[in-house]
Amino acid sequence: MDSRDAINRAAILQALRDWTDAERLELIQNILGMTGVNATLELRAATFAHARSLLKTDRPPPTDEEVQMWLDTRCIERYGS
Repeated sequence: MDSRDAINRAAILQALRDWTDAERLELIQNILGMTGVNATLELRAATFAHARSLLKTDRPPPTDEEVQMWLDTRCIERYGS
């Protein structure tokens, strides 16, 4: 960055200090939109929603007793009686 760029950047930052928070937020959203960050965030949200849907069942959650039985069975399989 040369000195002219630094002066332009300083002038821009000074002008932004006079903007309202809403105006600055809108600028940030526009800049992020140009970089593709929003698309990445939307993809992450869609992936998370899909992962949650894979875990969803129409059955009730297991009881504490069922879970303990599974754990006991696993311990027996792994370590013997």
